[in-house]
Amino acid sequence: MLSHKHKRQTAFIVAVTVTTETGVEADAVTYAAMKPSAEEALASIQAVVDVHAHIAIVGKLSAQVAKAINLKRDEIRVI
Repeated sequence: MLSHKHKRQTAFIVAVTVTTETGVEADAVTYAAMKPSAEEALASIQAVVDVHAHIAIVGKLSAQVAKAINLKRDEIRVI
């Protein structure tokens, strides 16, 4: 019998900043990404933001907070 276990998901907090053409850094936008790895979280955020944006993992949400904000498997959301 095949097992259909999902990979364990982690809620990563990802900060995204964009530098304008004048060299001024805009305000950071913070995302929550429920993914199996940090690399997948970064890739999913990169797919929805500007190519020149600076992206960094800045932490993780606890399982309790992720549940409280109703963050689902493989979801990304601005927080």
